[in-house]
Amino acid sequence: MAEKKAQTKTEKGYGGIIKAVICIIIGVLFCCSLAMAIEVLSYIIGAILIVIGLGAIITTAATKQSLLSITGLLGAIFLGLGIAAIVLNAAGFLLACIPFLLVALGAIAIVDAFLMKFVRKEKNIIAFVIELVIGVIFFLFGILLLTVDEFAGYAGLILGIALIVYGLFTLIIECIKLSKKK
Repeated sequence: MAEKKAQTKTEKGYGGIIKAVICIIIGVLFCCSLAMAIEVLSYIIGAILIVIGLGAIITTAATKQSLLSITGLLGAIFLGLGIAAIVLNAAGFLLACIPFLLVALGAIAIVDAFLMKFVRKEKNIIAFVIELVIGVIFFLFGILLLTVDEFAGYAGLILGIALIVYGLFTLIIECIKLSKKK
């Protein structure tokens, strides 16, 4: 039983690194999206969503031996969105959702930063500041994309940079966590 818990913790550590690398890759693709046609972007976004969805489903099945969990259901949603993006060339719709996702992610990151500082009383001020800054940036980008039409022309570039920054932040945090475990 102890071996299984240790193995699951190790897999979760590497899972965080894998998610961070995926964020960085998606960010680079979004930075390149200004030069891509919407059809090509639909295939790329669809393939990425399918891989993320299948990864979440397989991980849930392997660790929990059930698919009826939050991660399994989110995997199914990502899988469905990926198939829709490819079959229906729905990248335009998915890109239209980006401002709302940025506002929501930014708000969640801001609230979580304050929860980390004042409720969980963690002493890591650097993590608090970084999470707060990332939350504010995501929130402001989302608001700007919703309100300023000229700003929307660079949505792919802005989202790409935001995802790269978030991916690098997550990658650094996960590497620090793994180095402390050893």
